[in-house]
Amino acid sequence: MKCLSREPIGRYRTAKELAEDLNNFKMGMPIVARPLGTVESATKWVKRNKGVSGAGLAVAVALLVGTGVSLWYADRACAEAEIARREKSRADELATEYQQETVKVREEKTRADELGKQIAAELKESRHRLDLSRLKEAPSYFESNLVQLARDTLNEIAPENRCVAWRILNRRFDGSLFALWGHTAGVASVAVSADGGRIVTGSGDKTARVWDAQSGASLLELKGHTGPVTSVVVSADCRRIVTGSQDITARVWEAQDVASGDPRIPDEELARRQRLARPDPAWHAGLRAQYEKEKDPFAASMQHSFEHRARGVLAVQNCAFDKALGHFLTAELLKPKPAK
Repeated sequence: MKCLSREPIGRYRTAKELAEDLNNFKMGMPIVARPLGTVESATKWVKRNKGVSGAGLAVAVALLVGTGVSLWYADRACAEAEIARREKSRADELATEYQQETVKVREEKTRADELGKQIAAELKESRHRLDLSRLKEAPSYFESNLVQLARDTLNEIAPENRCVAWRILNRRFDGSLFALWGHTAGVASVAVSADGGRIVTGSGDKTARVWDAQSGASLLELKGHTGPVTSVVVSADCRRIVTGSQDITARVWEAQDVASGDPRIPDEELARRQRLARPDPAWHAGLRAQYEKEKDPFAASMQHSFEHRARGVLAVQNCAFDKALGHFLTAELLKPKPAK
């Protein structure tokens, strides 16, 4: 096909070259003409089929570009997946560490709460024993005529540790049978009825009050003045009460209504107030018998001392109280601590 090539460079240049090449072919010698190679055949096919080859080339290029882009995105997705996996692993580690720290914090808080409760219980027990020692020291100060020191020692005892013995000592150190509480301002005048059964007080709270002289219970409140009541007087026959006030008036009150107590106060309430202020011996004797039956020697001894005090036997009362107080303090100090 060499002699039929369209391109001059591809054909024999002269007839002589063609004749030599044919003679060499007959003699079995190498010739110049050769079959078309793959590249040449392909080139010729492309030249003959330009439309098909162009479309094929475009498809091939598109496939190559698409494959490249796909590979790039796949590589990028793999890298992002690896980063996500590492971040998830780190997040899991942080979550585990947080849970462990949370457990440790809870355990430390539990130990701190238990330690706090233990310290609070020990402080409470220490305060209780300190108050018992103060309760034991206060009577010795009082007997040594250190009245103010005895009162201060008694007042230092915590309110939750003030038992029956504290109240008895407080009344004993106060130096009076009872206190009259009720006025809201200073008391300016006091009068006692001729029979000794009633006490009348005038106060800066613009009222006068009538009290039972035996129990200290409030029987009647006299209201009407618009200024402080500065003077009170009880008539000799105990039938009238006269009050004088800074409101430039004096008032006369009927005392018969309060001769046997305030009619507005029920008998049961009046009896309860009288027992609280100054109990009668029979009432305490009954309580003493009840405590003896219940095998409570300290309470029975206290009621025994109350019974003697109500009868006016102060020396016997003080002795019985001191003895009962000693038993009480000894029992409290020797009492074993509760198991933790």
